[in-house]
Amino acid sequence: MPATPFIKALELQRYKKLKLQLEEFNDTEVLWVKLGHCCRALGYIDQAIAAFEQSLHIGGNAMEAERVLAILRGEPVLKLANENNNPSITPFLLQDDFLSKSEIQCVWSVYKQHCSSMRESEVEGNLINPNHRKSKAINLKSNSNLSFFKNKVLDQLMKAYSVFQIPFPEDNKLSLELTSHADGGFFNIHNDIDPNNPVRLLSYVYYFHTQPKKFDGGELHLLDTSKSNLEYNHRLTCINPINNRLVIFPSYAFHRVCEVSLNSTDNIDARHTLNGWHLDLNR
Repeated sequence: MPATPFIKALELQRYKKLKLQLEEFNDTEVLWVKLGHCCRALGYIDQAIAAFEQSLHIGGNAMEAERVLAILRGEPVLKLANENNNPSITPFLLQDDFLSKSEIQCVWSVYKQHCSSMRESEVEGNLINPNHRKSKAINLKSNSNLSFFKNKVLDQLMKAYSVFQIPFPEDNKLSLELTSHADGGFFNIHNDIDPNNPVRLLSYVYYFHTQPKKFDGGELHLLDTSKSNLEYNHRLTCINPINNRLVIFPSYAFHRVCEVSLNSTDNIDARHTLNGWHLDLNR
């Protein structure tokens, strides 16, 4: 089982300690950088931006700070000389308030239509491994009721390709599935590239849930990953599963879904997503 609650507790302790240290040593660039990484690991994106801006103002490592800031702001990713060999912050694109109220109602209609047909989620090799992944899912490739959703996702994917500086594939396809994480649901560290069929370029996740939210956890952790070596380290950016939020990131990036604690006996209150991958069919 994932130890994410323990990780969050450690980061919160670190956050409080750094805030106290900065009250005394406000002009120490390395402390602001540490605070910035701590904030992004907790999902405090605005605070992370402010911390890296302060480190840049003091006069630290400009290239690193500017790259991190570009990613956190959703701006074009800056290239670093060693980024292909060492894990670096995974780029991502967030879009809040993604759908209109009427469009959200359509999503819920699709969920209610398919929820009874959802099955245990599989991992690589079409296997069910409850020690690595616990959720339910169903492929929605033939669902025409969500054509509006796929079109809106494609618009954001076009933007993401530009921001991530990845060439847009001429022959492409968008996959779509419905996934639910109920009480105890999680997905341990993995990336979305199948070694036997490496056609996935970008991954996307759209969050929706009942309001008020009746679950805790379920955060998406985007681990700092090397694109060439496919290695990752302990640093990460936390994306909170906010209702009506879309997140896009490169499929090579390692990530995990933190364990969900559901404060309800009804699975309609679980953490639900529409998610999938943009595929390069020429690979």
